[in-house]
Amino acid sequence: MPSEICQLGKNEDGEDLAGGETIAAYERRLAEPGEYGRWVALRESGQVADFQFLYRNSKDDPEGARFYDLLERATGVCLPAVNQEWLPEEFASAYPAKTSRFQSALREVVARGGVVAGLGGGMASLPETIIAGDMPSERGWVRAELRFGLALFNGAVVDQNFSTHAGRLERLTDLLRNGSRLDRMENSPGVERRTIGLGVERQTVVILRGNTVRVMGEGRGHFFLKSNGDRTITRRTLAAGEDRLVVEASSASPADLSRQANEFDGSVSNPFGMPEAADSSRWGTVVLHGGGDTEEIIELFPTFVGATRPRLVHCPAARESCRPSGAGSGQGLARRLEVTFSEWHALQSEGRVADLSFVTTNSPADADNADFIRPVTQVDAMWFCGGDQRQLARLFVDRRRPTRFQQAVINIVRRGGVVGGSSAGLAVMSDVMIEGGESEDGGPAEADLSRGLGVLKYVLAEQHFEARSGRIERRALFEI
Repeated sequence: MPSEICQLGKNEDGEDLAGGETIAAYERRLAEPGEYGRWVALRESGQVADFQFLYRNSKDDPEGARFYDLLERATGVCLPAVNQEWLPEEFASAYPAKTSRFQSALREVVARGGVVAGLGGGMASLPETIIAGDMPSERGWVRAELRFGLALFNGAVVDQNFSTHAGRLERLTDLLRNGSRLDRMENSPGVERRTIGLGVERQTVVILRGNTVRVMGEGRGHFFLKSNGDRTITRRTLAAGEDRLVVEASSASPADLSRQANEFDGSVSNPFGMPEAADSSRWGTVVLHGGGDTEEIIELFPTFVGATRPRLVHCPAARESCRPSGAGSGQGLARRLEVTFSEWHALQSEGRVADLSFVTTNSPADADNADFIRPVTQVDAMWFCGGDQRQLARLFVDRRRPTRFQQAVINIVRRGGVVGGSSAGLAVMSDVMIEGGESEDGGPAEADLSRGLGVLKYVLAEQHFEARSGRIERRALFEI
């Protein structure tokens, strides 16, 4: 079936051709090498028993007799489209109140062992629920706008150009995560609890047969399934030549699922790579705050230490305004920090912490200065506020060897204390740190990596995860 930009008597913009177009001229146009000539060549070379272009000619065939005669005898149908809404609007506009003859005919092709294929928007239009585009949003997640599709199958939702356009990974996983909220009700499209997410890259074919999936082409297919009692989403990528993926229902009991969820890796007793405890009966704690309002975590932070009136040090160096400068140093900077972080000072004035001090600098040399790091060596807990994690790495991290500052922070956890951070303070906790990452040519953002403090050796931490577009993508697409 020719796409919407190659219709009888129309140009690619949908405008009428001057003087009209005969059926013979139309089929000659379709058979040109730049259009669908390679399909015609299948018939001419004998690779297929027959090949026909599937189109409606309302003038000579008002009831679609030729159209449906071909469709209802076909063993293979290919549906290319630019816009995924075109085919459903053209051939399934009454669904779900009524299933069209076109939809029934497609289902029969598959039911008798045939093949239905879609290209681009044609592929995306095949499920019952389709992603029609992005919901209007000023910031945060790229969320999907849903429509009813051709309903050839209803167990999956499909997204095309998966590696090319920014936000595709986010909007597909967001659909699955919020599936219960999007379940179809009152003739509105939705995503059911057990829906599978399929993301297909450019120049790539995903083939579904029974309960198996395989991939052909240059790129990969991405498959997302709810798992762990629907608490998590499992992602699997598949490339050409790799063993096909078999999707089957789990027979595990809820108890088995719970046990599996807690067995991160039987061979790894420290899955996050936290500093080994000096006293095995008292592990330290790492607190990761994603950003935004910190009022609640400030109230809770002293309670994580497990000691009455713990000693606390706060590092605000991720913010330029909280580092010493020519105009703001010494007592002036100290007063500014007291005002800026008054909620933290309240912990001391209320007697909930024994002591609160600030450590901040603008000189990387201080990371190995014994006098500078002394407060860090004497406390039970330490907090890093938000700002720019690149500045924290510049000041306190040495790529060649751990600085004395890094070692002092790690030792807080080692002796059973607490280290935490918000936003940039979260990102700097890991050994390999995401320091940023931008999109090129509108594609997915790629993460720029650096070294963090190394408090967590086996963790890659990302802040503002649901609030800023591209965070899932840049985390999933990084290369070390």
